[in-house]
Amino acid sequence: MVEKDFKIEISNEIPLEKKDDYNIKEEIENHRKSIDRIFVSQYIDDNDGYGSDDYVVTCSYEDKSVLGWSINIEKNEYQPQPGDYFKIDQIDDDFLNFANYVLSRKILFLYNRIHGEHWLIDFNSDRTSSNRFLELKHRVSYYDLDRIGPDGIGFLPNGDLIQVSLRNRKIYKYCLTDKPKNTDLWEYSQINDIEIPESLYSQALQLARSLCRTKLFILVEGYYKSLLIQFDLLTMNFESQYTFDMPELSPEISVNKNQTLLALLAGNDNDYVYIFSMESGKLILKYHEEYYEREPVEFITLKNNSERLIIYNREKGSCALVDPYQVYDTIDISDDDFNDTSVITKSNKKIYIDDDNNVCVTNGLDENKLSNKIMNSNSNYTLPTFKIIQSMLNEIIAQEDIKKVVPFDEKIVVKDKVEIKNLGLCKIVFYNKNNVDYMGIEENDKIRIEYNIPNILSFKLLNNNQDVVLIHMRGIAIYTINEDGFKNRYFWCNNEWNNIYEKFKKESDEIYDINFTNEHYKPLIRSILKNDFDDSKHSILPEIIEILNNNLMEVIERVEDVINDDNLVSSIEMLKIAIENNYDYVLEHIVKNDNLLSKIGIEMFKMAIEKKYIFIKNLVKRIKINDNLVSKIGIEILKIAIEEKYDLIVKQFIDNTSIKLIQDYSENYMTSISLNLLELCDYYPDFIIKYISCTSFILSPYSGRIGNSKNTSLHSYTKDTLYAKESYINKLIQNLRVKEEIQTVSFIVPFPQICVYRDDNDHDNRKTENNHDIIITILKKMITGLKIIMMIPKSNSTWNEFLYKSKSILFCNIDSNNFYNLWNFAAIIDFKWKTFGRVYYFSMWLFYTIFYVCYSLASTLEQNFFSDSYFKLLYIISIIFGSIFLILEIRHFLWNYKIYLNDIWNFFDTGAYLLPIIASIFWLINKSQPPWLTAISIILLSFKFLLFFRVFKSFGIYFAIIIGVAKKVFPFVVLLFFIVLGYAQAFFIVLRSNSINDDNDPRNLATKYKFVNPDGTISNTTTIIQDPDSNTNLFNWFLTSLLAVYNLLTGDSGSLSPFTYRENPIMTILLVTFTFFTVIYLMNLFIGLLNLAIDDYNKEEEYLLQKAQIIMEIELFYMLPWQRNKKEWFPDWIYYDIPVTEIRKLINAIDNEQTVFTYPPIISKRLRELVVLTTNDNKKQTKEELTRELKEKMNKIEQKMEEKMDKIEQKMESIMKSLSKIK
Repeated sequence: MVEKDFKIEISNEIPLEKKDDYNIKEEIENHRKSIDRIFVSQYIDDNDGYGSDDYVVTCSYEDKSVLGWSINIEKNEYQPQPGDYFKIDQIDDDFLNFANYVLSRKILFLYNRIHGEHWLIDFNSDRTSSNRFLELKHRVSYYDLDRIGPDGIGFLPNGDLIQVSLRNRKIYKYCLTDKPKNTDLWEYSQINDIEIPESLYSQALQLARSLCRTKLFILVEGYYKSLLIQFDLLTMNFESQYTFDMPELSPEISVNKNQTLLALLAGNDNDYVYIFSMESGKLILKYHEEYYEREPVEFITLKNNSERLIIYNREKGSCALVDPYQVYDTIDISDDDFNDTSVITKSNKKIYIDDDNNVCVTNGLDENKLSNKIMNSNSNYTLPTFKIIQSMLNEIIAQEDIKKVVPFDEKIVVKDKVEIKNLGLCKIVFYNKNNVDYMGIEENDKIRIEYNIPNILSFKLLNNNQDVVLIHMRGIAIYTINEDGFKNRYFWCNNEWNNIYEKFKKESDEIYDINFTNEHYKPLIRSILKNDFDDSKHSILPEIIEILNNNLMEVIERVEDVINDDNLVSSIEMLKIAIENNYDYVLEHIVKNDNLLSKIGIEMFKMAIEKKYIFIKNLVKRIKINDNLVSKIGIEILKIAIEEKYDLIVKQFIDNTSIKLIQDYSENYMTSISLNLLELCDYYPDFIIKYISCTSFILSPYSGRIGNSKNTSLHSYTKDTLYAKESYINKLIQNLRVKEEIQTVSFIVPFPQICVYRDDNDHDNRKTENNHDIIITILKKMITGLKIIMMIPKSNSTWNEFLYKSKSILFCNIDSNNFYNLWNFAAIIDFKWKTFGRVYYFSMWLFYTIFYVCYSLASTLEQNFFSDSYFKLLYIISIIFGSIFLILEIRHFLWNYKIYLNDIWNFFDTGAYLLPIIASIFWLINKSQPPWLTAISIILLSFKFLLFFRVFKSFGIYFAIIIGVAKKVFPFVVLLFFIVLGYAQAFFIVLRSNSINDDNDPRNLATKYKFVNPDGTISNTTTIIQDPDSNTNLFNWFLTSLLAVYNLLTGDSGSLSPFTYRENPIMTILLVTFTFFTVIYLMNLFIGLLNLAIDDYNKEEEYLLQKAQIIMEIELFYMLPWQRNKKEWFPDWIYYDIPVTEIRKLINAIDNEQTVFTYPPIISKRLRELVVLTTNDNKKQTKEELTRELKEKMNKIEQKMEEKMDKIEQKMESIMKSLSKIK
């Protein structure tokens, strides 16, 4: 680039040091000659509406000075700013050598965490002081006390500076417009408090390499894994989180221009590249490269808008380019010389120092050059390549006689001046030697490398002369010319071509015969042009396997070519052929390629299931142990296996080996189980029972030590609840009551995303049954319309549906002596209740209390207590509140009427809302209401009020007993009812009055009173008879007869007192049998059954299930749709703390066989190290453990031997089939 003239002027506003213009110009020239580093603005490529930020700063270590340059990226123009030159003698040399930087809006922030220093330099022209160093009002902290990381500094796109202090849990915002022009401190304009969950207090928090653009990243260090929490600085909200292996140091982080991809270096030696989607939070790629060590990564965008990731290694002077979505080819771009004085921007622009000591801008990576480094490895499968091969075939058959390309003992130069590793500049040649064609590499007229080609009929160069297409006697091949020589990337022929070639070898011994070629190859090529290379096709297809089964190595080589070319159509075609012909060695190569398997794995699995192919076991095994593959296709694979009832595969997903993956925190494996939980409960209950039992308590991957907590029982939380809120006044009193801290251990619920709501399309896509029945169809459409009007939720969570599965699954991991109290189950409920459940529930209770009080007062108070207007107001309030609650009940019924009708509490709810509404309307119309309606309404209202106490454990267990026992003994109650009904009918027949004035007539049974004469004798002349009523003979009517028998059941025999036993022998017999069989025997039996049922339901799990269903109703019918999508309320992961003493009791009980599980939980080695107190008294236990471990190892060895034998048998079968075909 030609240097532009510029005039150095001293700004009148910013006085420099008192030197003349000549000295200033000379100092700038000295600076330019000794530039050691370029600092580039982080928003140099952005067009975000905040104006241009095309500014760079050069730094000279030798001269101890900095100089600002204004540049134009688009026009490749530059202009040094003389007024932006000044000395930085205050800054230490060692600091500069290892300093990180952020540059934005002409403000340079230099920081060095090792030295614990920072410098903030202002290059703006509005500064009135010669001192260019800015100071923030809140001091920046770099000391890592209590494992809390240093402060982070970054800039927003508008130039505002952000300071994040984890120690103070605050975010300070410094507006660019408030930047001081003199030596005053830069005042912050806003403070936001960072609300950090209590669960993170005991863990190390660090700012992972400060801030990236508008995102803040907080690193949570764990024992097994690390958690990176993403926080948006514009909205001050939590956005996402990422899990990766624990790094030794804070990871290097880079975000692409559109903030959709995040890359970081982590791992034990920072030797893994993790690439995450910032939109979904999911891992896209985990890439291992040992030699990268702790070097930065950077995204760039190419001309076709594709993203690439650059990974530097300044120590070794190497640089690599990686595709963030597939990394089977890493491109070395070390030749592009990126270093401290040559920087590439996100838009692929290179900013560097030229030979004239100017800052220059040019294009970054040469994309044409990259194409020579396998950037366009899939170009063989394009339409141009297809057309070229088509034209070559046409040219061959257009000849009168088909001639070879290379005549006998001659040589053709295909490409000159090719750089070959260890050889230098060489030539690519075709030559014939002893009637055999060769393709070779020639150096100084000597053949260094050669390949035998069976009689070349045609060839052409492709892709900027990097590929060569060959049509020879055996088929069509494409070779890539690279620094190693040749790489065979493609081969194609069909069965007919293969048969002709085999015939050619037999008849001509592979010596070219023009007559044979004309006779056989012309018809062959015409057929190929008609069927395989006709104009309707758009890409070449690799049908290489079916004709090469007798050459294993060649097949494998071709398979690798197709896999590397990454053409899905060709790969699936190849897959079909391999499965149909049982080519295990081909499938093994596909399975070993994670990139291809992630794309065609599901298709491969479906084909294998359809063919009942045994290789499916190896496929699932490979997917299961690979976290990337599980995340991409594992969930779908398991779903298909469940739908197809492929028991072997489902079992393989939930075997002991798979469950142990959870101890290594296989997030994606747990997700695949969690998202298929409902289907597993329906079709494979035994399998899911094993999974739930074995994963009863899984140590949190972020739990490296025993923590301290003020919660004396189970305490649940999530690590997704980080958020910020504007700070006004600090809290004066935080804890009014001091609680004693206890030791706890952190666990994780092994069902990720179980509480997350997803759209349920089943409601809309359900097919209408009996479409011929017009009435049913109309009714269903009306119900659907009503659901839409009533805003019935269409989304649901796995957890809500799981609550209505069989209790044998829900409570399958309860041990025999109740040492384990459903911690996973209770943690989810506890989290939901504390996060939002209690707020909604107590609000509902408050509104119901208003409803209850208003109706009770209006119905109970006398009419003259106050005026009718007040009564009217109370009834109107009752109607309004009752209607609101009733609408919610209707929504519940329409959502799922089967679940609604199955819960007896819902009937009390409906009655408590509906009857008071009806009674209130009666009063508003008639100024009175039926007393019976009022009485029933008050009873139901009171009972409903009591039901609100269900959420408290002490009350909830009793309510669970009431309903649980009622359901348990209901069959017995039905039996008892029919017995009572039978005896009531019998007594009715025997004791009713059949005619007037008979013995059972109520007048004859009424009590009679006679007078007593003065002499004490009874007068027979005068008798007073008590007027009989309906109670005189209860058996005269059937309903009162039924009531009378019920009274007998309770021990009240007053209904039989009007009758004499001697005169009514039938009645006496009925009474005796009834009292003995029913009152004595059945009622005592009933009491015994009640005791047994009470024992069954007097359990904490019944209370938890009841509470969980209450919270479910809150979520579905009281929340708005957007609230159900709140990440902090419905997180992917839920954690919980348990007191160490409880863990020790449980583990000791399991080890000493004091309790029994259906399937014993897996206890990790790390958990034992944390909580088990090892003493000399447990030597016997240690021996048992060693014996168990030895048995497990022996089982593993046997399993591996069986697998190897299976593979050997499969290969032998394939070889025998191949031999049979050869014969």
